[in-house]
Order: sequence, then structure tokens, then C-alpha cells
Amino acid sequence: MPRVGWVRVALFWLPAIAAVSIGCGGADFVPPPADMAPDDAVDIFITKGDLPALAVAIIDGGQTLYTKVAGIRKRGDATPVADDDAFHIGSNTKGMTALIAGTVVDQGLLTWDSTVGDVLGGTVDVGGYGAVTLAQLLSHSSGIPEYPSQVEAAIDAETMPVVEAQRREAASAALALPPASVAGTSFLYSSGNFVIAGLMLELATSTSWEDLMAQRLFVPLGMTHAGYGLPGTPGMVDAPWGHDPAPIDPGTPDIAPGAGPAGTVHDSLGDLIAYAQLYLDDGVGPNGRIISDAALTAMETPRLANYGFGWMTGRSDTGVLRMVHSGSNRRFYSLMILFPERQGAMLMLTNDGTQQSWDRVDQVASYFAAHFGLPPKGPWAS
Repeated sequence: MPRVGWVRVALFWLPAIAAVSIGCGGADFVPPPADMAPDDAVDIFITKGDLPALAVAIIDGGQTLYTKVAGIRKRGDATPVADDDAFHIGSNTKGMTALIAGTVVDQGLLTWDSTVGDVLGGTVDVGGYGAVTLAQLLSHSSGIPEYPSQVEAAIDAETMPVVEAQRREAASAALALPPASVAGTSFLYSSGNFVIAGLMLELATSTSWEDLMAQRLFVPLGMTHAGYGLPGTPGMVDAPWGHDPAPIDPGTPDIAPGAGPAGTVHDSLGDLIAYAQLYLDDGVGPNGRIISDAALTAMETPRLANYGFGWMTGRSDTGVLRMVHSGSNRRFYSLMILFPERQGAMLMLTNDGTQQSWDRVDQVASYFAAHFGLPPKGPWAS
């Protein structure tokens, strides 16, 4: 698993994003100093760092210290981003799916040790993965490899109108792949794990993953701009367009809805703040508890390669618990860094999915960590 800077597990599928250098924001870009005012720093990251738009939130001690949404929705168009604009968050969807899994475990409808065979047997062909557990799926230790490019293309091109049928097809495609390792012995990042886990949640609750997300996360947390797939209307600039690095119309096909549990959510910065706050408040939402302490502890516990359930997790070199994940559909990029024990977080969204944008957002994170005195980068605990 490649990891540079904060974390490098963002891609929904296997192919890497090629590095690019555009405009004046290439390798010669100099990040702003830590003592620069945040608004000025964000302006530099956009105007000189070649990010079309950037949304940032900084939380510490349970208080939101800074938020900013700036830039444009589409290169070549002057329409500015709005505070409530939604951005695609890619694989940061995985943490949401893991959290929903925790609520299902809290109900007693599944356990972390529930197996693929016990839950999915008779619904799809589980192949050689019948003994794989929900915990192994959510921690990428099932042995299931990432989808090959030709399988990914077939899934993304799927036109079945019913999402449930698409999800079963996507799960079946992952279960048909030869195992790369014995379950529980190796870490291998694979979006197929979360597609399969999502299908398990659906069968255990008799509720679609989309409805589970809405009922157990979006509505209770007031995430009013959250949804699935690309934000915006095809042909219109009513939401941020993704870039690669040229703008891509939101009507251009994206990740198949059936693969949703692994990476199709979009939300606004305000939505992401509400979601992050749930971890910082020990699973309690605005109207009461959403997930138990025990389930959150299971999510935060490092397993192979310091991956918990839907999060890279471990202690920094200064001893601070840190949870990190990034996400990209190759058009947008998101980075979430949580410090649950000090009720802190750094949240960043941009509408550019190139490798350069990943590197730039790493620099954004470094600037804000230094500016606000949040824990610096450091090696993950082994």
C-alpha cells in the first residue's frame, strides 16, 4: 500500500492517478508559512497551488476554530463555490459504512465475527470466502484483492436500473476473484471488501445501504446536503465540477451506484463537520447516542498495517490517537484527520482529483496543523 504524507489509500479502484503539473502550481509551489493568516493561506493554495476550490474545517477541543469554502466550481467559469456546496468524498465513504456496521452490531443483527457464508450464502456465490468475517472485510484483511481494471470497467458500465441488483453484481465480482492471501494474515486495500460488507448490512437489516445511511447517519446528524454520486446537474454549474485536471461534466459516468458502500457519497463541509463531530463526541449525536462506545473502540483499534474499520488509525510519535482517511473518484479529493482524544479534526475537500491535488492538500494539512498547534505528522504506531 503506497503511503506518502498523511495517507495514500484514497483511490476507489486500483489504477493510480498520474502526477500532473498545471499552470503555476507545479513543483515550484511554496506553501505558506505557519504564521500566515488562514484566509490568506487558503487564497495562496487556490491561486498559486492550482486548486479550483478548497473547503477546510479545523476543530479542536470540540470547538470549530476555522471554516472556509473558497474558489470556483469549474475551471473556465467564474461561478464561486458556495458554503453548502457538496463535494464527492470517495473512499471516505468507507468510514461511514463501517460506522453503520457498528450500529447494526449494536442492534445484535450481526457481530464483527459474522461470516460472509452465514450472511450471504444462498444469495450470492461466496466462493472460497465463506469464512471471512465482517471485521476482516472492514479492515481489508480478508484476502480479497482489488478489482482488476477490466472488472472495474464492467461494474462501472453496469446499467441495471435497480441498485440492489448492481450491488449483488459488484459483490459477486469481488467474491469471484482468487484470494491474494489467507484471510486474517495480510492487509490488502480492496474496495470489494466494503461492497460485500454493505450487502451483508442490507441482508441483516432488510434495508438498502442508501436508506441505512440516511436513517442512521445523514438525518440524525443533520447532513442535509449529503447524497450519492456526483453532485450537480449535468450541463449546469450548480455544484462543483470534478477535474482531472480539466473540468468533467457531472453527467459523465462515474463509480457505479452498486459499489456505493466503498465510495460514492458526496457532502458539504458542514455535513462533514457534523459527521466528524460524532467521533469526537464518543458516538453521541445532536439527539442522542448513535453508536456505542464499544463499536467505536472496535473501529478505532489498529489491526494489520494500522488499519481499523474504515480508517487508518494509531498513535502519532507524540502519542496522540489519530484517525486518517482520504478519498478520490479521480475528480474530487477529500482528506479527514481526526484526533478523538482531544476532540480535534482537520477536514479538507477539493474538486480536483489529480495527484497534484493530493500533494497540495497534504500541504494544506501541514499548514493548518502548524498554524493551530495540532499534532504534527509522525509514524503510525506498529
